[in-house]
Amino acid sequence: MRIIVCDKCKEEKKYYAKNMCKKCHNSKYHEKNKEKIKKRKQKNYLKTRKKDLERNKIWYKNNKEEKMIKNRDRYWVIKQQVISFYSNNYMKCSLCDIDDMDILSIDHIDGDGHSERIKLFGRRCGGDMYKHLIDNNFPDGYRVLCRNCNWKEYLLKKDGNVEKVKKDEDA
Repeated sequence: MRIIVCDKCKEEKKYYAKNMCKKCHNSKYHEKNKEKIKKRKQKNYLKTRKKDLERNKIWYKNNKEEKMIKNRDRYWVIKQQVISFYSNNYMKCSLCDIDDMDILSIDHIDGDGHSERIKLFGRRCGGDMYKHLIDNNFPDGYRVLCRNCNWKEYLLKKDGNVEKVKKDEDA
């Protein structure tokens, strides 16, 4: 084993090739052959795609419960981050002070949540909304409400009682 000072990173490491360590030599090779590597990966992907899909189906079938638990746990972590941010770390409804995480949710202040979810995700499901809010650095226009207050707001706005909603918020 020969130790050298790598020409690229200038650190003492094990000799690999052309006075470079393995990491620097590989990165130089990748820079030089980017298109060649990309074509090889595409070719391999197409060649192994069916086998990979079949293997993934089998894995999912055998690990369905574990996958569901991981997804649920990930969902709760993301939801807590969003609720914490929009409630200024109070983790409670901004109208009635309920702090049960099971019923807290994000409310679109403008009342356009349904159309926004359809536009962003192509469906009504709101689970991806938490991830979207994190990815977009917590944009304005949202607040934390419990499901009861959220439903009450919807019904009042639907009936045209916008003034009643604003009075409740000021109280």
